[in-house]
Amino acid sequence: MPATARKYETLADVLHALGDIPPSRILWNPLPGTATESDLIRLGKQNGLIELVDGVLVQKPTTARKSYTVVPLVLHLMNHVRPRRLGVVAGPGGLMRMKVGTVRMPDISFTAWANLPTADAHLQSIADFAPDLAVEFRVEGMTRREMARKRREYFRRGVSLD
Repeated sequence: MPATARKYETLADVLHALGDIPPSRILWNPLPGTATESDLIRLGKQNGLIELVDGVLVQKPTTARKSYTVVPLVLHLMNHVRPRRLGVVAGPGGLMRMKVGTVRMPDISFTAWANLPTADAHLQSIADFAPDLAVEFRVEGMTRREMARKRREYFRRGVSLD
């Protein structure tokens, strides 16, 4: 079992720890509590938007409406950031390590160049830095407890705006 593994006694324990999410959003191979960042990268290519939360692979729900909201906001932010060379903007595919065993994927993020730990930090498979801004949109299938947990994780990691 990897060092990041978390032991769960029941399915209810898993769901509660993740913010009382629906069980249909959990990938069961590998078993909850044993998944790694390698599993996340490998399975994300096959299963779409997935986050790693305490060693559990969790599908991130999305909707057409969310996409219609996220894309224009990313474009607007890019149109402001890029000409001024302020930093990097990422959309829903941008993986960000919150802690060992937990990798989030904000819907939109921005990191100032000055806050990147190295010049190429944003080019890694999983960013190992906190963005200055993290945006998450709540859609059907996401719970308020899940969103509250994400918010706490972002601020603990060092996000200054959400």
